[in-house]
Amino acid sequence: MLEDIPCDQASFANVLHVMPGRFEIGKDICAITRLAPGKTTLMLTMRCEDRSIGRKSTQSMPIRIIDRERFVYGRRGFERYRYCALESMPEEWQTMNELEPFHPAYEPD
Repeated sequence: MLEDIPCDQASFANVLHVMPGRFEIGKDICAITRLAPGKTTLMLTMRCEDRSIGRKSTQSMPIRIIDRERFVYGRRGFERYRYCALESMPEEWQTMNELEPFHPAYEPD
């Protein structure tokens, strides 16, 4: 969840949903292909799919862990996220399986 937004105001636009070996952010679902430690960051290499159009890409992005509940994601270091327990999120989120993607995979018409 973006750090400056309360957990009870979660939306698909401001949540980075982490699952084992993958995550989804907005319309993208990404599989983690490599995680390499650096001096102050981890370099995350991922294979992503834009589920709105089915476009796939490979990207690398730094992650800086701040503490047990917060991290910074991105090259510019301005996307700060924090952990939100599912029960602290809006009611419609609380019935979701947090180990499965919130959005289905892209399927062309």
